[in-house]
Parts: sequence; structure tokens; C-alpha cells
Amino acid sequence: MKPIIINGTAGNVAKLAAELDEVQSRARVRTVSAEDISKALEKITARFRIPKTVMEGVRVTVDLNAQKFPNAYNGIPRSTFFSAVYSKRAWRVTEVWRDRTAMPNHMVDVVLTDTAIAALTASYKSFEL
Repeated sequence: MKPIIINGTAGNVAKLAAELDEVQSRARVRTVSAEDISKALEKITARFRIPKTVMEGVRVTVDLNAQKFPNAYNGIPRSTFFSAVYSKRAWRVTEVWRDRTAMPNHMVDVVLTDTAIAALTASYKSFEL
């Protein structure tokens, strides 16, 4: 899959929706839409609270439907995952796939660059209450 820029452009939203339709063609539950992905990436950006210039290269893997299932659940629950990288002042969705639903504590897996780690630790060295 060619990376799709998430910046609100109608053409990019259509490309992402087409990719999601292909991946989720036989799925009925635990699916996501292009709007869900856009909102999730906005929340992730807000959660970091660091300048966007130092987010260059940060990678995330997201399962918006991560949940714990009881042992009595029959079958293997699957949900739609997506992977994105922050590059050139925008998130780019690099991959969309269906896989076994993640546990709640793995809803968002983040791989930070050294500059992002430095910015995050610097932001917590001193702060106001």
C-alpha cells in the first residue's frame, strides 16, 4: 500500500476509504472508517504535547477496537488495525489490515524517535501545577 496522507483532503479520504473497503470487505464488526482514523491520529498528536517538528518519524500502530473477550467467546475475534508514521508535517497511513483483536492496553503502540523522546522528557523536567 502506498502511504496515504491524512490531511482532510477529499481525494486522500477517498483513497483511504477505498483501502478500508478492500480490507474490511467481509467484516461486519470491529471495523473502522476513514473519519475514525483521522480522529484517532488527532487525539494521538494532542496526547504527545510536543512540537510537531520533533514528531518526524514517530510510528504508531492502532487497534481502535481493542478489548478483552471472555474465555467463553467462541471463535477468534478480529478487528481492523492501521499503522501510520508522522512525516513532512502530516500523518501518513502506511498499512491497513485485519488481525486478532488486541488487548485494551495495546490499543496504540508507539515507536518514538530519539528526538521525540528527548522532547517528551524535556517537557516533564519542569512544569506548572
